[in-house]
Amino acid sequence: MENEFVKLQQKVRDAIQQYYELREELNIKSPGQSRSIEVLARPFLHGHFTLAIIGKMSSGKSTFVNALLEKNDLLATGFGQTTCTLTEIIHSEEERYEVLFADDTIKLFTSIQELQKHMAIPEQYSDLPIKQINDLIVQGKKASDIWEFHDALKEKNGKPIDKDLLNKYCNHHSASNISQKVRVYTQLPQNYQGWKIVDTPGIAAKGGMEDETYKLLNSKDESGRNNTVDAIIFVNSAATQIEDSTFHRFVKETIESLNDSVRERLFLVRTHGADRAYRNNKSQQDSEAQKLFVEGLRINKERIHVVDSLCDIFIRYAEEHKLDLKEISRKAPADWDDKLWQSARDICRDAADEVDGKGREVNFESINNEICSWANFDSLTESLNKFVKKEKEQSFKKIQKLIKQDLTAVRKRLKKNIKTLSKNKGDLAGLQKELDDVKAEGEKLKNEMNNRLSSIRKDFNRDSVNKFFQPISDKVYNLSGDLQKMSSDMRKYITEVEEQKKSLLDNLADLLSSTLQALLENSNIAMPIIDFQAIADTATQEATHEEIVGYEKKVVKASGFWGRFKRFITLGGLGYEEIDDKNKPLKRLSVNPREAIDNFRNQVQIEFEKGLKAFKEQLGRDIDVIGRLTQEELDSEVKINIQITEELTKKCQNEEERQKELHKLNLQFDKIREIINSIK
Repeated sequence: MENEFVKLQQKVRDAIQQYYELREELNIKSPGQSRSIEVLARPFLHGHFTLAIIGKMSSGKSTFVNALLEKNDLLATGFGQTTCTLTEIIHSEEERYEVLFADDTIKLFTSIQELQKHMAIPEQYSDLPIKQINDLIVQGKKASDIWEFHDALKEKNGKPIDKDLLNKYCNHHSASNISQKVRVYTQLPQNYQGWKIVDTPGIAAKGGMEDETYKLLNSKDESGRNNTVDAIIFVNSAATQIEDSTFHRFVKETIESLNDSVRERLFLVRTHGADRAYRNNKSQQDSEAQKLFVEGLRINKERIHVVDSLCDIFIRYAEEHKLDLKEISRKAPADWDDKLWQSARDICRDAADEVDGKGREVNFESINNEICSWANFDSLTESLNKFVKKEKEQSFKKIQKLIKQDLTAVRKRLKKNIKTLSKNKGDLAGLQKELDDVKAEGEKLKNEMNNRLSSIRKDFNRDSVNKFFQPISDKVYNLSGDLQKMSSDMRKYITEVEEQKKSLLDNLADLLSSTLQALLENSNIAMPIIDFQAIADTATQEATHEEIVGYEKKVVKASGFWGRFKRFITLGGLGYEEIDDKNKPLKRLSVNPREAIDNFRNQVQIEFEKGLKAFKEQLGRDIDVIGRLTQEELDSEVKINIQITEELTKKCQNEEERQKELHKLNLQFDKIREIINSIK
């Protein structure tokens, strides 16, 4: 199977190389759309196709990653929580490992076994919600402080918190030995070279994704235009009865917390496909999965796969060690866990029974084929590869389009210059008239564009912006449910607002681009396309300023109901305020759930309106900066046109120079056509 991302990487490299070599050869001074081209090409030239793995604690997520990457001992696996931090896995010919700790120190490792100590949760602490506890420790909380949140931690964890175990954990952990991120550089299968696999901390039993994982799935790169994560796999176990109400609730809370832009990149993988209970009721289970995932949660049916990680790992091991699948030893090999080995033996027996039940001969090949069909990783890899091709081809086509538009604009200018050289042979009066026309057309173009900008500024007034955000505002003002649901919904709505802000600026850039194109069609000026998307990005950066919002004071716990309530729902992340250092006692108040919900709803609505108001004010400043930058770029392009016309005027006065320049321009004209045709 061909790796579509690596294939497209090479296409982008070739196209970008041709584009910049030609710009240098022709001494093209206008930036054109080179800035947007660079942004779109960045993930291909300097990045990866990033696949994030999410799933419930103890769902078999780490074993799944090992099977996917054909690395049996890459991530620590076991019967409990095994991933407590973000783990990035990247292809490299030379193996190396690094850990970023909470105190910002980085430590390098040469042994995967040593590394796994920082990736996995020690078994003795498997009943603690380690991720949440680590976050509180990093904030500077002691065990006694953290114990104040034990009710909230219990709610999040789905089980009671052992105080002695919590104290023991806190006594042995600090920011200097709590890992924040792990990077693994290792050789990956050909299908996943050029990819970055990100294993995320398991989602707690109660459901609801950690902020760190949620931000990762919704984040953009430094340009603000490319997704940091290209695709997401949500892992859950087929061994869990899909009709189970707890499972239903967990899945719904997790997937419904994702906004549409994330769901469009979502794959759902059900592990433990060889589980006897699942296989015995496969038809019913698949039908229930259709109702829950496809009809209920709107997941693309083609992106739902049932696999078995242990089947895949075992069958590769059996082939490598030439094992007789009909006679698997009871004793586990030295590099296998006893429980996993016994599970693998059970799979072999089940596969043999399945083959026999179908009336086929039981031998190595038939057992192997049955186990491979349960593993089903080839089907998943093929599906992922198709997704890569579809998504990244769209990006490549955008790059192609921008390059061809730029080169076509340059070719149009060359054509005009060739015409000037061809028809003028020392006619000074005619040449001077052409130069005067270029100057006059340039001024006319700038004035018309300035008038259009004034009109566009009116179109993007406060009322039109309000209408643009009205659907999200309606959702915010209709918040309902318990605190966790409203908190999850608000997190999603805030992400939607950020996407709408970006969409609004994109619409503005598109409108400016089409406006200029319409003006140029009725003008004799030949000039490159102005990169309004880059101008919009620059405008936002220029209009963003640091401002003093307060002064450092003593940080204490916020008193009163609202401070206690915020500490409760965020596990200490909020609910701290800066006040004057006075001797003021803190009072513990009882929480009225109904009042808490009303307070939460009112507070987030106020904060939402504040944020929206600030954006509207910011948008006005953005448009002002866009207008200034557009005029500056138009001025520059008009000056370049005048300069080129003046140079041609001089060359037309010398026949030898005129012929020489004409020959050069014709060669350049033909070369651009060849390059445009070659970028496919």
